[in-house]
Formats: sequence, C-alpha cells, structure tokens
Amino acid sequence: MRIWAIEIGEPLPITGTERLLRYGLVLPELASMGHDVVWWTSTFVHATSSHISDRDCTLDFAGVQIRALHGPGYPRSTSWRRLYHHAHFAHRLREAAAGSRLRPDVILCSNPTPDNLRVALEMAAKYESGLVVDVRDNWPGDLNRGVLRPVGRVVLAPYYRWARRAFGMADVLIGSSQSQLRYGATLGRRKNQPWDVTIPHPYRRPGEGGAVPGLLRRIGVDGSHQIVAFVGTLSRNFELDVAIDAVGYLKNKDTRLVIAGDGPLRTDLERRATIHGSKIIFTGWIDSPALVELLTAASIGLAPYRRIDGFGNKLSEYLAHGLPVITSAGVGGSEFIERNACGANYSRGDARSLADVLRIYLSDAALIAKQSKAAVAAHARNFSLESVASQFERVLQVAANR
Repeated sequence: MRIWAIEIGEPLPITGTERLLRYGLVLPELASMGHDVVWWTSTFVHATSSHISDRDCTLDFAGVQIRALHGPGYPRSTSWRRLYHHAHFAHRLREAAAGSRLRPDVILCSNPTPDNLRVALEMAAKYESGLVVDVRDNWPGDLNRGVLRPVGRVVLAPYYRWARRAFGMADVLIGSSQSQLRYGATLGRRKNQPWDVTIPHPYRRPGEGGAVPGLLRRIGVDGSHQIVAFVGTLSRNFELDVAIDAVGYLKNKDTRLVIAGDGPLRTDLERRATIHGSKIIFTGWIDSPALVELLTAASIGLAPYRRIDGFGNKLSEYLAHGLPVITSAGVGGSEFIERNACGANYSRGDARSLADVLRIYLSDAALIAKQSKAAVAAHARNFSLESVASQFERVLQVAANR
C-alpha cells in the first residue's frame, strides 16, 4: 500500500536520540512490511517549541519519507498562535499534496488537529483513497475548557464541524484509548462499525546497554535512592502538585521523585517543591538514552492523570521497563493496571492517598519485583511495536479496500 500519514507535533528522528512516539515508531515498522509510507508533518516540534529547519525539508528515516513543511510555530501550548500554526500547516499541506505525483491508497490522519482532518477528508475524496482517522486527543472538546468555555462552542464551531464530518465519514476510526474512540464515534454520530478499534501507543523495549550513563550522575541520584519517575509534559493534564505534596509526606529520606519533562507549569511546580529540598528533582526534557537510564533505575512509574480521557504513552513506556505504575483512579488505564496486577491506583486529587500507596511499594521490595515481572509481561501482550504495527496494517488495508 501507498500510505500517507498526517500528524504534527511528535518528535522527529533527527539525531537518533529522540523519544519517538506513536508514528515515529509505527510508520518505520509499516515500511519494513513493504509499504510505501509518506509522513506529512511540520518542521516545528511541539515538545521542544523549536524548528528542525528554517524551510521545508524532506527526510528519509528507516524507509519512511518525511515531508516536513515549515510554519510559524508557537511559544506556548495554550495560545492563539498555536491555532494559527495549525491552520497554516493545513493550508500548506493542501498545496504540497496537490503537487505530489504519487497518490495514496490510504490516508492515516491524526486528531489533533481538526484542520488536518478537513484536508485529509478532501484528499481522500479527490484521490479516491481510504481514510483512517486516529483519535489521540479529544479535540476540539479539550479546547473548550476554562476561560474559553463560555464562548468556546461559538469560536470553535468550525473545528467541531470539521471533526464531526471526518469522524463520521472515515472508513475506519481508531482511538489510542477506548474513551477516545468513544469520543470520536459520538461526535461523528457514527454507528457501530466492526472495523473501528482501539490501538494503544506502542513502545519498543530497549535492549541491554541502550542507555548512555550521565543523567543520574548529573541530578545527584545513585543506587542508594528509590526513584519514583514521571516522564511527560508539565501541564494541567497531570496533578503533579498532588505528587509533589505526596512525596513530601514520606519520611523516607532516600526517596526521589524525578520529574522528567518541561511545560507551562514548570516554574509553579518548582516553587511548590522547594520546601521538600532534594526529594523532588526536575530534569527538563530528556532524550531517549537518558529516558532509558532513568526508567531502568526507577522503582515506580507515576502517571498522576487529572482527567479520565486516556493514558498517553506512559503506560507502555513504564511497563516496558518493568515498572509498577501508580495512577489516579478512574483514568483510562487504571482498570488495565488492576487487571494485570502491575501497579495500583490512588484517589484522584488526594496527596495523602498517593503517599499511602507509595509508602506500601517503597517498603516492599518483593511487591515491586513481583509486579515488575507482571509489567513486562503485560507490555509484551499489549504494547509491543510489532503487535501495534500489525493492528495498524490491518485497519489501513480495510480502509484501502473499501
């Protein structure tokens, strides 16, 4: 199949040390299966708020042709400039795709963004291609929050219209979690389709010797410490304030909460953590080797989700490294964790509840060892790259043949 994937925001494979996510892992695997894969994306990388190039560029990565289109970018995740960047990219995508000599058999489009969904639907009709919509976030609903909520439905009306049409008219609808699949089907007023399916985020478990030492030494952590690790964006999606307070309640002086990532709340969180001294460590964004080093040394993976929509990449990453996962009750992966006995839940918003759970684990090495084995097994059954890529291949073939 000739596959066109449309996604903006994921780290791009430039140096070989990036923390590759869903498409950065799955698309090369599809190429290795013999498919012709083009990844339409932006030169602007959301995680680092930086450009990989000051102009359009084409990269070849593991059999995937990456067509990166230059755009204005944006300084913060929550800004009007981000929405303008999305609209600008969609316009550039429409122009660039029109000049391509080769037409796709199937188009795979990620939501976010509704702008891209609109263009993907146009291209699928023009080229008579199949269309698979991948619901990874509940846009535009997630935008209709906070101060924007009173006027959000009016301001975001075009987004709702574009998303509703794409969700409803896609040949196949997939979601990275059951709640996201349900969101897309509901907004798209979509009848139950047997080929609509949940496909989780994959993670390739690193081999031995994959980490380059350096991060732990830099942050002053060694084998005498028990590490509770969080990897992700420092945003309101996570109750990291609760996590910081919870670690503050622990009397064990050897516990270290290592928060790896950056985001709009970093300054506020660092200020909150000041009273706890060296027990809370912020690393900023880290690359893939440093991620491997951190998660290999950690005892627990922390996923303190504030909302219930899904689990992102954390579940597969933590499990691949054999970490029991502690998360807030009611989020997308909490039932999975309990069912597979590879972690525990705490009462959302309750720092003392989280502290109680952490205290149980950090005082019981046998429990951690037992659940570590369960975590690795759960990853192999559900999140291996080979398994996830095969699921993508099946739904893309369904869409291409419809």
